[in-house]
Amino acid sequence: DTNAVRELVMTLDRVIVTRNAAGLARLLTDDFIGAIPSGQTFTKEDYIEFHCRAHTGPQEIVPAPLDNVLIRIHGNCAVVNRRVQVRKSIPTGGSEGFAVQRIEVAVKDENGWRLASGQGARLVAG
Repeated sequence: DTNAVRELVMTLDRVIVTRNAAGLARLLTDDFIGAIPSGQTFTKEDYIEFHCRAHTGPQEIVPAPLDNVLIRIHGNCAVVNRRVQVRKSIPTGGSEGFAVQRIEVAVKDENGWRLASGQGARLVAG
């Protein structure tokens, strides 16, 4: 199960970067609640819409080494703590890079592991 959950969060990164709405819809539970580093929260539909906007958002998500990903399985629930490096487009043009500490909650149902919640906190350099 740990490998399946690790693959789930890696797939999440890929579908966000490629703005794959159908892929995101498959990965998220219907009652998904997400929060981005600004603190803004989203339902499943809003999260998909936010991450699939053209010309803005993450261009690249680079995970920390896999041995720095903490995955704890509790029955049909998993909690993932990980750090990623994000490079994102900004509306005024160009891009910016920053580190994000992520926590994700996955549940296992008849479709396998899916994300029920996720939150990221932008780390301040220092």
